[in-house]
Amino acid sequence: MRLTRQKRKERAERFLFASLFILFAAAGIIAAVNIVFARSNYTKAQTEYDELRKLAPPAISVAYDASGLSAGSTPYGAAAAPGASEASGELAQGEQQGNARVVTPLKSGAEAQTELLGINPDYVGWLRVDGTAIDYPVVKGADNDRYLNTTFTGEGNASGAIFMDYRCSEDFDSAFALVYGHNMRDGSMFAPLLNYPGNSRQTENHTISILSPDGDARVYSVFAVRTTDIHDTAFNLPGKGRESAQRYSSELGAPENTDILVLSTCTDRDDDLIERGIGRVLVFAYAQRRL
Repeated sequence: MRLTRQKRKERAERFLFASLFILFAAAGIIAAVNIVFARSNYTKAQTEYDELRKLAPPAISVAYDASGLSAGSTPYGAAAAPGASEASGELAQGEQQGNARVVTPLKSGAEAQTELLGINPDYVGWLRVDGTAIDYPVVKGADNDRYLNTTFTGEGNASGAIFMDYRCSEDFDSAFALVYGHNMRDGSMFAPLLNYPGNSRQTENHTISILSPDGDARVYSVFAVRTTDIHDTAFNLPGKGRESAQRYSSELGAPENTDILVLSTCTDRDDDLIERGIGRVLVFAYAQRRL
């Protein structure tokens, strides 16, 4: 029996409706799976870094007075400063000793650094950014792709690792040291940089500390924050020499003849830059002292 035109139309409409339903259902399932997978990756990465923080070397104790920054450090390989409580199985983070922020690690500095190097020979230091949750080991690969999607312990993960530009000196003895980290949606890695104060008065007394495997401790003072893109001159400066770095950083307000540390992450605050996938937030700091 031949179908009437009306019945053929109804059958086509039912087929179209069923097809669209299946399509949207499949898209929903895929989206849900992606969300679960992303959250799982976040959890795995942060569990890894939480465990690594138990090996973190002693923090630099930084205090401020009327004359500006004064800095000291827990001696490399020694016990934490008096008054800092011992953590049992966890880090006692952000404790106050007078005006100083103190972190009490589970292990001494020398032992911690040896273990971290044993886990990953690309380890070049431990990074902490005052006033944020940024507290991570830093690595340096043979190129800038190695740790984009690979964690400190070598696991494949979208969180990646905090890594130094491969053109920089791994002992941070560079005129212009550039360090990268992802802006993760769960607020980890370098995501806190997006909430960093944006003018010089607000960044006053904000510090960044680096503790290197050989026991050197460096304190940097933040002096500028800017939203830019991947074409910024800053990304061409590693390995270019002190003169180029000084010329660029002095225009941003850095003191003369100081080493510069730059932290870089992608931004989701500028629609145009997001659309083109090239937005970056850069936090600039100059070396206050080496301890």
